[in-house]
Amino acid sequence: MKRLSIGGFKDILFKKAIGMELTDNSLSAVYLENTLLGIKLLSSMTTSFNVVKPDEAVSEVKKFVGQNRIMTKHVFLSIPREWAIIKFIEIVSPGRDSVKGFMQYEIEKHIPFNIEDVFYNYHIFRSDGNNHQVVFAAIRKKNIENIMEIVKEMQLQACSVSVSSFSFLNAVEADESMSITGRLRDLLGFPKKHSVFGGKGDVCIAVFQKPERSEISLLKDGACVYLKDVVFSDMTAQDSYKKELSNEINKIISDFSLKKVNKLLIAGYGSNRKDIYRALKEELDIKVFVSNPASKLNGNSSHAEKYGLLPALGACMPLFGLGSISMNIVENARGRERREFRALAAKITMALIVVLSAGILVSDIVVRKTNLSDVEKKIKKNEPEMLVIEKMVGEINKINKQKNFLLKTKADEISKLKILAELTNILPPNTWITNLEYKESGKKDADYKREMVISGFAVSSSSKLISLLEDSPIFENVAFAGQITKSAGKENFKINMLVVKPAEEKSDKK
Repeated sequence: MKRLSIGGFKDILFKKAIGMELTDNSLSAVYLENTLLGIKLLSSMTTSFNVVKPDEAVSEVKKFVGQNRIMTKHVFLSIPREWAIIKFIEIVSPGRDSVKGFMQYEIEKHIPFNIEDVFYNYHIFRSDGNNHQVVFAAIRKKNIENIMEIVKEMQLQACSVSVSSFSFLNAVEADESMSITGRLRDLLGFPKKHSVFGGKGDVCIAVFQKPERSEISLLKDGACVYLKDVVFSDMTAQDSYKKELSNEINKIISDFSLKKVNKLLIAGYGSNRKDIYRALKEELDIKVFVSNPASKLNGNSSHAEKYGLLPALGACMPLFGLGSISMNIVENARGRERREFRALAAKITMALIVVLSAGILVSDIVVRKTNLSDVEKKIKKNEPEMLVIEKMVGEINKINKQKNFLLKTKADEISKLKILAELTNILPPNTWITNLEYKESGKKDADYKREMVISGFAVSSSSKLISLLEDSPIFENVAFAGQITKSAGKENFKINMLVVKPAEEKSDKK
């Protein structure tokens, strides 16, 4: 059990809590306050309960809350062991803190459901080096969510869900701290020698008796290492009940090879049958203790005698710093809800960003469209002036084109006009050119050349034309391209030549 200093009690004193146990057919609730004089039972109730049709129980709880003017809305729930899967396993891990990383994998090996379909939690009850003894409880997600919805209908909120087996053990373990003397001892700092379940090397078997069934726990070194549900044929028949309980205890002793059981602790319904327990003590040679923590609660004594309140009481003990088994099943559920909420918040944020971005984009488009409309209006207004300008630009471009042609023609090394002028000056007056072919080939380098072929007729001898053309500075390689023919007193000729740059121009350029 946790031992608290005065500073620790300062944080948990005067807190109030609602503890509630749900079973297949009943609901029990307690309203507790943690005071300097012990835990005070302010009120309690028991009513029928059906998880499928919970309306009657919901109405009774609302009435209970209203009549007692309960302000707290947080409920600590205890649910039946048969609603959960409980396993005791061993995990090899470098340290206690690293066990968490192995739990999901280990739990998946022991449950018949997908890990996404359950809520779970675990408790490390013993560590020896890298070996850790762990107990975990897993409950189907839809069952937990259904219970939490029922609690919401009661206008309450389930902040913790534990299994009745562990709630019972917490209530019994906190037995002495519930009394005035136990609380004073804790406040004054006097430590207990050992837990109610025994200390190191001790073995204890705890039996929690219910009307329909009983839960048996095996505790070694003060820690729970085994749980079992047992249904007795007839708990009211003393002989058969004693025999069946004795057989179950002997079976546990045999299965775990126990040399000795130091204590048999009995609580719950029928725990006042002292004659049976005396017989068990003699038969099994075990010390038998009866525990009823509810009887030590300071407050409403008429309700304190109800043995069925133990799981509801034990569910609240971790809030008051009591009980060594703190296993809140919905702790991971709330973690998932927070992760789901963060994921939803991220999606909403992203959606808002998209909407805002779209709004900014649309706004920008509207502004641009408005500006474009203004520009179009101004263009339309100035359209006549623009047409005049466009016409002037066209004329200027035409003039520039003509100018560039003339400049190019003038800048040519040997202009075609000069070639024609040279032919006119060289050829005799009685010579006519009927056809002139001019072509350029190669690039403007060593391979570049200009060829010209002239055809025509002359009254005098055509052979003189060769020498006349050869004498020109711009014609070279002058030769007849074919035979001279005569017709009607005239000679028809065809002369081929190369056009070259005059030598003086070449030297000037150099």
